[in-house]
Amino acid sequence: MVGWDKWRDRVQRALDGLRGDGLPPVVEVVGEPGVGKTLLLARLAEAAGRRGQKVLYARATEHSQVDAQEDGWALRPLVDALGDHLPEPDERAEPRRLAREIGSALRKLAEPPGLVLVLDDLHLADPATVEFLVRLRERPVPWLMLVVAYRPAQAPAMLSSALYDNGYRTVRLELGPLTPQEADELLAPVRARPAQRGRWYEASAGPAQRGRWYEASASPAQRGRWYEASGGIPRYLLILAGLEPPEAGTRELAGLSAADLRMAWAAAVVGDPFEAGLATVVADIAMPDALAAIDALAARDLIRPAGPGSRFRFRVPALRRIIYDASGPGWRLAGHARAAVALRSRGAPAAEQAWHLWQVAQTGDEDAAAVLGAAAAQAMPDEPAVAAFWLGAAIRLLPGSSPRHPALRYELARSLALAGFLNASRTVAHELLGGVPQEPALRARVAALCAMVERLLGNHAQAHALLRDTWASLPAWDAPETAPVALELAAGSLMRSDFKANTRWARQASRRGERPIQATAFVFLAMAAFAEGETEEAAKCLDHASEIVDGSPDTWLAKHLDCTLWIGWSEVYLGQFDRAVRHLERGIAVAGQRQRHLRPLLLTCLTMALRWVGRLPEARRSADAAIAAADLTASLELGTIAHATSSWIASWTGDVARSLADANTATQRARGSESWFRGVAAAMAARARLAAGQPEGCAEEIVAAFGGPGLPWADPWSRVSWWEVLVRAELAVDRPEEAMHWARQAEADTRGLAFPGGLAKLAEAQVHAATGRHGTAATLAGQAAELLTTAGCRLDAGRAHLLAATSLAATGASGRPAARKRVGKALILFVECGADQLATVARKERRRLIALRDPEPVEVRNGTAPSGLTRREQEVARLVAEGLTNQAISRRLGVVPKTVEAHMSNIFAKLGVPSRAALATKLAREESGVQPGNQRTPPPDEATTRPPEPS
Repeated sequence: MVGWDKWRDRVQRALDGLRGDGLPPVVEVVGEPGVGKTLLLARLAEAAGRRGQKVLYARATEHSQVDAQEDGWALRPLVDALGDHLPEPDERAEPRRLAREIGSALRKLAEPPGLVLVLDDLHLADPATVEFLVRLRERPVPWLMLVVAYRPAQAPAMLSSALYDNGYRTVRLELGPLTPQEADELLAPVRARPAQRGRWYEASAGPAQRGRWYEASASPAQRGRWYEASGGIPRYLLILAGLEPPEAGTRELAGLSAADLRMAWAAAVVGDPFEAGLATVVADIAMPDALAAIDALAARDLIRPAGPGSRFRFRVPALRRIIYDASGPGWRLAGHARAAVALRSRGAPAAEQAWHLWQVAQTGDEDAAAVLGAAAAQAMPDEPAVAAFWLGAAIRLLPGSSPRHPALRYELARSLALAGFLNASRTVAHELLGGVPQEPALRARVAALCAMVERLLGNHAQAHALLRDTWASLPAWDAPETAPVALELAAGSLMRSDFKANTRWARQASRRGERPIQATAFVFLAMAAFAEGETEEAAKCLDHASEIVDGSPDTWLAKHLDCTLWIGWSEVYLGQFDRAVRHLERGIAVAGQRQRHLRPLLLTCLTMALRWVGRLPEARRSADAAIAAADLTASLELGTIAHATSSWIASWTGDVARSLADANTATQRARGSESWFRGVAAAMAARARLAAGQPEGCAEEIVAAFGGPGLPWADPWSRVSWWEVLVRAELAVDRPEEAMHWARQAEADTRGLAFPGGLAKLAEAQVHAATGRHGTAATLAGQAAELLTTAGCRLDAGRAHLLAATSLAATGASGRPAARKRVGKALILFVECGADQLATVARKERRRLIALRDPEPVEVRNGTAPSGLTRREQEVARLVAEGLTNQAISRRLGVVPKTVEAHMSNIFAKLGVPSRAALATKLAREESGVQPGNQRTPPPDEATTRPPEPS
C-alpha cells in the first residue's frame, strides 16, 4: 500500500488503546471510492493479528438496504462478521432479538488482548445495523474495538452521530488522493514500457481529450496525464495504466436501476461536463425517469453539479471513461447517433458535433465531412493536433475522387506541421504535390508549406529544388498566389547566405503578399541590407515590419508565427535586444504548447537575446525549453540548433561539463546535414573545449567549420563574436600575432554598431594585455566597456571592465585606484547577470588589488572617517568585503573575536546594512562610483537563483 508509512503509527497507537475499561476505541477510515480504504483495513487487521487480537470482518453491499426492506434481513454485515458465533436465528425479521444475540456474542468473544470488529462500506448498511452501533455506544463492550470504513458523501447522518460521542475514543483516518510522487511509486511496474510514438489517442474521456496525439508509454508526460484524469485516486490510476482491468471500476454501478444505468451511460457519451437535457435524449428515457436517475447518480456521488443550471460533471474524469467503456458498443453507437442528431437540430458548434459524428458517420457522408472540417478549422489556432485528427476523419469519409480532397489534405499537412509532427506533414504534402494537379494558388501554398517543413528538418537542397520547380510552373509571376513561394525562396536564400537572392525574392513577396507576408519580407530585406553593410536601411525595414506586427492582435499572430521569429532574430543581430526579447516572448506566449513547429527556434532566439543582455538564469531556462521543444519535433536540425545554443549558455554559467555534452550532442545530430548549422555546431564544440581549458586546435576547428580564414560560412551578424573567440583561442596557445590578425578582422567587420564595435575593441585589448602593452589594453577595454554598456550587453561590459582593471593594475601604483573602481563595476555586473564563474574571478582580483593598496591619507575629524566609520571599522569592513570570517579578521588584526563582533555591530548600524553580503556590495559600489539607483533590479526569479555572496 503506497503511503502506508504515514498511517502506521496512528494505527499502532489506536490498537494500543484497546483495553477493558469500558471505553471502546473507534477507528474511522473515510474517503472517496477507490482511495484505498479496504486496503488500509487489511493492514490494520494484520497489525491486530500480530498482537494476538481477534479480528472479525464484514462488508456492507449495495443489497444490504434492499434486503432489509424487502426480505426483512436486518443487521446483515454484523451477522456476516460473527458467522458461527451466533445461534441459528429463527426469525430474522426481528432485529431487536437479533441485536441482543449479536451483543451477547460480542461480549463472549471480546476478551484480552482484545477483539477488533471491522465493518467495511458502512455507508451501505441497513438502518438496523446503524441503530445497533448507537445502542453499542450506550452499553460499551470491554476489550472491543470498532473499525469502520465508509464514504462520507454517502453516509447517513445517523451513522456520524453513532460514532461521534463522548463514550468513544475516535481515531479518524481520512484518506485522500495520492501525491504525484506517491502516484509515481504506484506506477513503478509500467515505467519501463517502451514508447509507441506516432499513434492517435482517442480516449473516451470526451471533448477535452479528443484527438490528442500521445505516447502510449509510461513516460513522465503520460503518467502525468493518468494522474490528472484519475484525480490521484489509486484505483482509477491503476485502471488507466492497465494494471487493473476496467471492470474494477464498475463496482460503483452495482445496484443501479436500469434507468439509472442508462442515464450514466448517456452522460458518459455526451461528455464531461454534460448537459442533463442532452443526456436525457441520448438515454432515450422519459424526463421524470431521467431526473430521478440524476438524483440517484448524485446520491452515489458519481456525478456532481458543474455550476448553476443543468450541467453536471463526473467525480473524476477517469470515472467517465470507465462508465463509457462499461456500456455496450452497440448502445454507444446508438447514443452517439442520437447525440449527433440532437446537436445538429440545436445548431451546436461544429466542435461539439464532431465527436459524435466521428463515431457514427459512414463513408460518403459529405455533410458529416463538412462538419468535421469546420471543427478542424475551429481547433487549428489553439489545438492543431486536434485539427489534424478531425481532418483525417473528414478525408476518410470522402471518396477518393472528391474535389474537396486536395484542400483538406493541405490543411492536414499544415495542422501536422503546426503540431510539430514535421515528418508526417512532409509525407502528406509530398503525396499531395505528386497527385492530381491542383489550381495554382493551392499548389503554391502546398509547395511553400512543404519547403518550410523541409527547411526545419534540415533538408535545404530539397526545399530549394521544390520551390524552384514550383515557381517555374506558376502561370504568372505577379499573381498574389506566388507570394508564399517567393517568401520561402527568400528564407532559403538567407539560410544559404545568398543575400542578393534573398533581397530579390523578398521584394517579390513584399509587392504581392498580404500584410503578414509583407512584414516577413521586410524583415528579410533588413537582414540582407545589414549583411551588405547598409545599417540604416536595415533598421528602417525592420521598423516597418515591427510596426505591422505590433499593430496586429494575437489571433493574427497565431497564424503567422514565422513573422515573429524572423523579427526577433533580426533584432538580435542588429543589437536591438530588448525589442527582440519583447517580440520573441510574445510569439512564444501565443504559440503556447500547441504550435510546436517554430517553438524551438523562438526559444533558441530568445536564449541568444537573453545572453547578450546578461540574463543568464533566464537564458538557461529558455535553452532547456528549446531542447525539450526540439525533441518533440524529431528534427535533427532543430535539435542541433538547440543543443549548440545550450552549450554556449553553459560555458558562460560555468557549467563546463554541460557545455561539452551539449556541444557533442549538437555535432552528432548535425552529421550529414547540409545546412550552415553544421558549421555552427562544430564551432561551438571547439568553443566548449576552449572554455574547458583545452585550447589546442580550437582556432583551427572554428576556421574550418566556417569555411576558411574569412569565415565565409558564418552569418555576418555573429561573425564579430567569432573573431573575438578566435582571439581568445590563439592567446590561450601563445600565438599573439595570429590573435592580432583576428582582432583586426573584427574591427573591420563592425558596421558601425555599438555591439560588434565593443566586442572588436575587447578582442584587441586582450591581445595588447597579453603582449604587455597594458596602457593601450586598458584604454581599449575602457572604450569597449562604454560601447557594450550602450548596446545593453552587460555581461560583456563586465568582461571589459575586468580586463581594464587588470591592465590598469599592471601599469603600477598610479593605476590601482581606477583599477579598483573597474573591478567593482565588473563584479556588480557579473553578480547581476548570474555569471558566477566570472564573479569569482572578479572577487579574487579585487582582493588582490586591495592587498596591493598603497597607504592613503584619511581625513579624520574627531577620530571619525568621512564615511562615518573609524579607521579600525573601515579596516574591518574591507576585510569583510574580501570574504574573511570573523576568526580570520581577528587573526589578521591581532585582536580577539569579540572585538571584531563589536566592530561589525557598529558597522552595520552606521551603514544601515543587514548582512555581510550587503556590506560587501555597498563597499564595491562606493569604490566603483556606481549608485544603486542606476542598476537594473533583477527580477525575482534571477534574485532567487543566484548564490549568496560568500561570508
